[in-house]
Amino acid sequence: MLFRSGKSLKVATFDYTSALLSDIESGTLLFAVDQQQYLQGYMGVLTITMYKSLGFGPVRSFLTGPSIVDQAKAKEALSSIKSGARTA
Repeated sequence: MLFRSGKSLKVATFDYTSALLSDIESGTLLFAVDQQQYLQGYMGVLTITMYKSLGFGPVRSFLTGPSIVDQAKAKEALSSIKSGARTA
């Protein structure tokens, strides 16, 4: 928790970095929304490109979340960044 003038603040965020994941792991930050950049960015562009050039897309929709990274999932998210499986 963050403290200001004797009052505690509950803080959460969208997206995250390795530093923010460490803050989640320590309990300073409550959670972050994992935005799934690959699914929201690349796959959306790929689907539009296939539809415009070929007349069809791979599927009608992609489930992109939301996924919440909280204290229980922060260590796993940090490990996936260190292994190169995802970026932050």
